[in-house]
Amino acid sequence: GRCRFPAAGLCRDQGRLRSRTPVHPQVKKLLDLQKLDQQIASLRRDLDALPAETAKRQKALDAKRQDAAAKERAVLETELAVRNLELTTKQSDDEVKKLDTRLNTVKNNAEYQATLLQIESVKRERDRVQEEALALLDRLAPLKVAFTEARDIAHAEGKVFDKFQDEARRLVQAREAEVAAVAAGRATLL
Repeated sequence: GRCRFPAAGLCRDQGRLRSRTPVHPQVKKLLDLQKLDQQIASLRRDLDALPAETAKRQKALDAKRQDAAAKERAVLETELAVRNLELTTKQSDDEVKKLDTRLNTVKNNAEYQATLLQIESVKRERDRVQEEALALLDRLAPLKVAFTEARDIAHAEGKVFDKFQDEARRLVQAREAEVAAVAAGRATLL
């Protein structure tokens, strides 16, 4: 088709207005430079976003690792407490044996009664310690499960983070190469 607006110097070409007057070479050069600058800015935005994303992911991974470490500490502290209570129980058993032996050597009834009271007191304390140890043992199994799950999650997240870092390094290299190529193209226009 013919141009409908020849007086204005404009005509339609596939839905776009096109000027009949040629663009000055300096203006074209400036437009090309602007386009290249926009490409460089876009590529740099990609590069600038990576450190923030890396920090965010690192923070999340650190939180998962800290959670696993806290759960591991809880398991270890509980196991230590159980061992200490078991040691106390053994010491109480030894004390009862020693007192039982002493019963055979006492000289009078008052001493005999006092030793029996001591034995009962030591046995009550031993029973209380054993109950406490059993209660801790009951808590230990779920603590171990929670630790194992937290450790596995942290390990899996660590692998995901490592993969992200590898991909980020490749992206940075690719984007820097693109920036260099566009900058070289820009330099040729200057």
